[in-house]
Amino acid sequence: MDQKNTLLFASILGVFVLVIGGFFAVKGLLNRKSEGPAPINTPSAGTLGNPIFGDFGGATEAIAPTTTDSSASGNDFFYYGDIPQNQTQTGGVSSGGSYTYQGYTPTSGGATETPKTAEEIKAEQEASTLKGTITISYVTHGWSYGSQSGSDPAAGEYVTLVADRDNTEKILLSGMELRSPITGKGAKIGNGVYLPYQSQLNTSQPIFLSPGETAYIATGRSPIGISFRLNKCTGFYEQFQDFVPGLQQECPAISDYGVESVTVDNPNALNDACIDYIRSFQRCAVPVNPYPKEIDRECQIFIEKRAAYNYCVSSYKNTADFYKPEWRIFLGRTELLWKDRRELIKLLDQNGKTVATYTY
Repeated sequence: MDQKNTLLFASILGVFVLVIGGFFAVKGLLNRKSEGPAPINTPSAGTLGNPIFGDFGGATEAIAPTTTDSSASGNDFFYYGDIPQNQTQTGGVSSGGSYTYQGYTPTSGGATETPKTAEEIKAEQEASTLKGTITISYVTHGWSYGSQSGSDPAAGEYVTLVADRDNTEKILLSGMELRSPITGKGAKIGNGVYLPYQSQLNTSQPIFLSPGETAYIATGRSPIGISFRLNKCTGFYEQFQDFVPGLQQECPAISDYGVESVTVDNPNALNDACIDYIRSFQRCAVPVNPYPKEIDRECQIFIEKRAAYNYCVSSYKNTADFYKPEWRIFLGRTELLWKDRRELIKLLDQNGKTVATYTY
């Protein structure tokens, strides 16, 4: 091969080497760009240096670099590293969108919320917005009452509801329902009489429970034909009727009506025998037994006028302590609603959502 051909071959070989070398150089550059810069060590909690100036203390974990928005303000900088596992960043984002690094704060780490069961999810879906405002505090079924007294067993069966003292408003009880999902039995709560009178028509109205008030929901029929709120005088109803639970005998005494009032015009309103008899007279009762012979007709009239429910109401209805924080509500059934054992009773609101439950 002459000198001319040798030079031509060497030139071609050199060009070939340059092309091949350039190809692999470009390929390596592209691969390096896709993989990112080489990892650097991140600081561990308590040994953090200044990441801006490359001081990373005793860091041991490697992380990849991130950059700030190129359009951010003069506070922008490159920060190589994400937050280490189980740590959170403090600081925030500047107005330009750039991250301002302030350090790491250890977190509790690893805590996860326990998944809810299907029963818990269902209970939440069925819960009323009134849940917690009223509780079922006790249930008395009428099996033992009926067997011992020989009367309708439903008369002795009742559910006790209590409005929470922390309620901020009255709760509408009328339209709610007591129901057993086990048996399907139940009944809705109706209206009641706020202030009942004897021997006259009483108008029912929706029942509200104020904070701290109690309602006894009896399965049976009302002994006086209505549901009603208790007051200072309702103990009179207990004399000839049988309530379960019984009504408190808290009526004012007849002697509280001023039996010893003596004036110039009436110096001897009542004699001593009458006054002594009145002082011993039973509360919340009308006279039914014959009077002692020393009790004259004037004394008898005084007693019979005042020993009466309606007179008690008219005399005391405007006093501060007249009304009691208790309702007696009757469902009007003649048969028992609740099982004597292994029972579940729900109080449902007017939309069928669960307000309270009771099991026994």
